[in-house]
Amino acid sequence: MSKPIHHPACFAMGTGDPLSIGGINLPRLAHQVGQTPFFAYDRTGIFKRVQMLRFLLPKGIHLHYAIKANPMPAVVQFLATQVDGLDVASGGELGIALDTLIPRAHISFAGPGKSSHDLLMAMAAGVVLNLESEGELETVFSLSELHGYRPKVAIRVNPDFELRGSGMRMGGGPNPSGWMWNGFPPWSAASWPLTWFFRGFIFSVDHRASRRTHSSRPRKTPWIWPFGWFRRVGRPSPP
Repeated sequence: MSKPIHHPACFAMGTGDPLSIGGINLPRLAHQVGQTPFFAYDRTGIFKRVQMLRFLLPKGIHLHYAIKANPMPAVVQFLATQVDGLDVASGGELGIALDTLIPRAHISFAGPGKSSHDLLMAMAAGVVLNLESEGELETVFSLSELHGYRPKVAIRVNPDFELRGSGMRMGGGPNPSGWMWNGFPPWSAASWPLTWFFRGFIFSVDHRASRRTHSSRPRKTPWIWPFGWFRRVGRPSPP
């Protein structure tokens, strides 16, 4: 197996010349900032990386930036002009996302550690809530009844197969993030809130799993029947 190749540096450095970032050499950049240490980001480099990813992916794919990768407001503000949506995992990240021009319907709040305060913030802001546990679902129901909000929700479901050999365990049974496949739907058809805006299902597959790992075990296509369940009980499918 060949060793992974590190992505080439986005900055320029010639023999005997100082490091250059964004066309500005490092000593001058330090004088411009006024102090060291500091973080330097190249907008042109970020733009090229996003454009390369769009070129490699099929048309119609929407790109979302996970703010936890780098929550620096200036970076998020620039990336918000390059991607289709933002993903947040805390109330602080939500505040940063709401300061951008990304439509709130294109901001999603994920993660198993959401507090009641976080859930209320997300509902009031009108972003999409990724529900990942029975407790979250019950809390959102109580808050929506108390404050009259109509939350936009997506449901995370763990497939009934497990990817072996990957760095993370995704699927294969119950865990703090998502419902076990055999335990879905989380509520009965009769009690599902009609006032909620349902946005879809979330299925996580470890991106670090190898191609051989992905194909080593026959898999079902778990995203088919949940939409059929909503149609059978008269609930609207995602728009």
